[in-house]
Amino acid sequence: MFTRSVLVVVVFVTIALAPTRLAPLSPTRAAVPSFPCATCLGSLAPDIAYKLADDTIDHFHRMPLRLAAGARPEVLSIGILYDGPTAQSTWELVKALDRFGTWSDVHFLPTVCWGTAPSDCSEPSYDLTHAHFRSRLVSFVDRDVARIDSSGDYVAYQDLGPQERALYKRYSRFRGKIPPFERKLSPFVRSQVPLIAVGRYEETRTWLDYSFGGYKVGPSEPGVPASTIQHGLIVGKDPPSNVAATPVTDINSITNILVALVCHADGKRPGSVCGLPVIKNIMRHVK
Repeated sequence: MFTRSVLVVVVFVTIALAPTRLAPLSPTRAAVPSFPCATCLGSLAPDIAYKLADDTIDHFHRMPLRLAAGARPEVLSIGILYDGPTAQSTWELVKALDRFGTWSDVHFLPTVCWGTAPSDCSEPSYDLTHAHFRSRLVSFVDRDVARIDSSGDYVAYQDLGPQERALYKRYSRFRGKIPPFERKLSPFVRSQVPLIAVGRYEETRTWLDYSFGGYKVGPSEPGVPASTIQHGLIVGKDPPSNVAATPVTDINSITNILVALVCHADGKRPGSVCGLPVIKNIMRHVK
């Protein structure tokens, strides 16, 4: 009887001290922080109006026409799905327009790699193809004229309406002489995109020279996912990087310019946004 009791105690102690084997978390759940929503990107930066010396809108140019959907001014984005500059612009559009309405069906694009180096992979981006934006102040139209497929080729994707086609032809289509070695490539390769238009102002190609460089996700280098860029925007701090990249600072800079342009187009509404000092300062340069 005594021997059996000792055996039971020994077995119990052995089981109690043995390391517990938990089911491993999936890589996605372990790597992605929890956020209230996919479009939660923090508040407007109060002290970043522009990355250059003064608060200007130099790279937005006044157009001869005004984009509008009825009485509401229109924000138009024409880009290429999985293209670097287009990917970068989605962050500014989502954060800026979130001040004027409500997003739904917005998701991050899955990473696509065309080679083994991190630079061969797509950059963190929102997928706005099927997104919906509701606002009584401003409308939003997103068009991706092409996409980069799994082979790295540019293929036509979404059709443009008559006005969108005219703007793309005037501002984005390459007009120079194409080098002989590029003549067999898709004409989309040399397109100046994204084209972002707000009311009477347009911009082609993201003019701030920033890149997610160190944040690209490659098959041999995990890099930093979109969730880390999102977290940086929420806390207002650039993530650590092995390159001189400042995505949070740059996204916030362009976001403020977009907000100011929308405020100028929609009659400075809402006042809680358009009345912010940093936005009013930029609006002084909008004619």
